[in-house]
Amino acid sequence: MRTLLASELFSFYPASELIPVELPEPNESITSYNERIGLHKSQFGDGVIAYLLNELADTGLEEGIQRLNVSIEDLVAVRDGMNAILNTSASSQSKSQNRQH
Repeated sequence: MRTLLASELFSFYPASELIPVELPEPNESITSYNERIGLHKSQFGDGVIAYLLNELADTGLEEGIQRLNVSIEDLVAVRDGMNAILNTSASSQSKSQNRQH
């Protein structure tokens, strides 16, 4: 199973260069990156709830909806990048298996 690297995640995330955190090392896993920067799982056990509580705490409904729309677009961009890696990996494996037969 191929895992996503932290640097790949940042490359898929729109405007990640504007995020005020230390960037990951090229081959750093997401787990290692999180540990290095001191990011721990939410006390809620659900990052989506933690996100919603943080993002929507100081907004009205209209601004909250705008923030969610932007977040959905960002998540779709990340998902599409991950799918591209998965499809590339699957295609490479299929070609390798075809050569062996």
